[in-house]
Amino acid sequence: MAKLERLGFRDLTYSRWRRQPSMERFIDKGRVWKMTYCDLDAIDYCPCCCQPLLLIETARDVGQHYKDTRVLEALAKRVDLPAALVFYLPDEKEDIAQFRVRMIYPEPGPEKIMTPQEYAEWLWSFREAHRCGSDGVHKRY
Repeated sequence: MAKLERLGFRDLTYSRWRRQPSMERFIDKGRVWKMTYCDLDAIDYCPCCCQPLLLIETARDVGQHYKDTRVLEALAKRVDLPAALVFYLPDEKEDIAQFRVRMIYPEPGPEKIMTPQEYAEWLWSFREAHRCGSDGVHKRY
């Protein structure tokens, strides 16, 4: 993972290319409309053994109480990894004021409101629970 943001913005080139109207330039409409996809927002992982620890779907908090997480849940079950939906509320300084977190898998749970400190500690708990047996050296591929 890059430790710092590289571009400062989200490049939407691939997203636009992969959408169905664009794909119709290359594949007939009947097949394109069956080629659905979604992005995965985050995979927290161990820096020593590179094993994934947590799957996260994020959304800016605009007061909504739902985001479709059926694909995330199916993936989490298939790979047997915890997964969560995280709504983040920006403050006026372009930082985060609060998080709303709901576990998707393995045990769906109620939404919890977390401060940035609480959320950071919650993320750390997945690393703390992980035992990789690595010597602590970051492996490069």
